[in-house]
Amino acid sequence: MVKRFAFTVLLALSLSATSWAAGSQQIDSLKQAAKKAPHDSVQLKILSKIAIAYSDSSYSKSINYWKEALKLANKLKDRQQMGDIHHQIGYSYYKQGEFDSALLEYNNAISVYQFIKNKQEVARVYND
Repeated sequence: MVKRFAFTVLLALSLSATSWAAGSQQIDSLKQAAKKAPHDSVQLKILSKIAIAYSDSSYSKSINYWKEALKLANKLKDRQQMGDIHHQIGYSYYKQGEFDSALLEYNNAISVYQFIKNKQEVARVYND
């Protein structure tokens, strides 16, 4: 779990460090890969990467990709991913100043993390 979060953070940092053109090309490549993904779990990871790529430039696009990823996480019954995605959506809403929506998503994340008894992630949401 910690590795997954660290990987997400490192990926976000590496994406934000690239130039806009390179970032755009990378997003386009990820979109193509998502269409061709052989399994839902692979598509989920790619959609998450796209959402992260948009996280600094377009909150609405980022949220839309997170919501697509959430549908797949629900389909796969991957509760850890469901919690992580609700947390990310909440953070994106927070950055936009949509505090009611952010709070709703943070509470959804907390509910999922409590269900799977992941106290560390509950604490991380409370810290945001």
